[in-house]
Amino acid sequence: MRTENHRLGPIHLTLTMSLGATAAQVVVVALLVLGLPALGAAVSLSCGDSVGPGGAVIQVSNDLLACGASPALTVTGPVTLDLKGHAIGCTGSGPDGRGTGPGILLLGSGAVLKNGRVFNCEVAVDVAGTGGHVVQHMLSFGGSFRVSSDGNELSGNALSAASTLLAFLISGSNNRLEANTVESSGFAFGFAVFATTSTGNEFQGNAVVGGLGGFLLAGTQHRLVQNTAIGNNQEGFVLFGDQFVVQANTAMGNLAEGFAVVGSGHLMQENQAFVNGVGILVDSLAQNNTLQRNVALGSTSLFDLKDNNPGCDANSWKKNVFHVSNAPCIH
Repeated sequence: MRTENHRLGPIHLTLTMSLGATAAQVVVVALLVLGLPALGAAVSLSCGDSVGPGGAVIQVSNDLLACGASPALTVTGPVTLDLKGHAIGCTGSGPDGRGTGPGILLLGSGAVLKNGRVFNCEVAVDVAGTGGHVVQHMLSFGGSFRVSSDGNELSGNALSAASTLLAFLISGSNNRLEANTVESSGFAFGFAVFATTSTGNEFQGNAVVGGLGGFLLAGTQHRLVQNTAIGNNQEGFVLFGDQFVVQANTAMGNLAEGFAVVGSGHLMQENQAFVNGVGILVDSLAQNNTLQRNVALGSTSLFDLKDNNPGCDANSWKKNVFHVSNAPCIH
């Protein structure tokens, strides 16, 4: 056995441990002596609580319902918060008693939030702070996901019946969104970037089904790969901004365009557009876009492919598959 004396500020600890104790055991003993949750310990949360920083792994043991605080919960990284399937619910002055602030606010850097449900909050998860957060397997009923910081990863999250116009709103840069879904949100666009300063975001394997529209993106140098927009009331993909890579995405059954190219310098290749209003439309202000090896068929208007620039101007169409276009320069 070995006895050591330690002083942490005004707190004096005496730890007695065997010589064979592991570092992890020593850490757990110290946390328990301090009255703090051990690594992976289950904790009960209250309305308006704050968690972190400190790097701990915290598992939640209760639902947090009808919380009037804004935010209902603050998570400051680095820390990992595993909700273990539990729910966060808001109440407030919004329509139908909805909370007008965020359900969960992420601050600091390097927070991990996962495995929970958020309902009746205007914003389900607000990914703020300095970035580098991870949000996984969170389910929102109504409230949006808002990302204002940089270098975050959102994966496997889902939103149904969005109560706001934008389901996932990204204003930061270099974020990665993968395998997220937006369903049955007829009054919302699924994924949106409005900030012209936003750059380098990656969207892969996300899906928007039955919304107002799919993807509405400004900014520069975003990458969209294998995303899906199906059965939306307006466009599947609207590409403002400059220099996107748009590859192997699918737009199907959208009432307006499957893909609307408004910006310049985009590379669009190997995408599929079936039974949309127009398969792929290039706007009259869009220049220096390359569209190659795309498939657009079954459009409900006259044209599968359409370029509103005389002679396609500086846009290049190559090896696309379609039935009807509006210009002989489309190939």
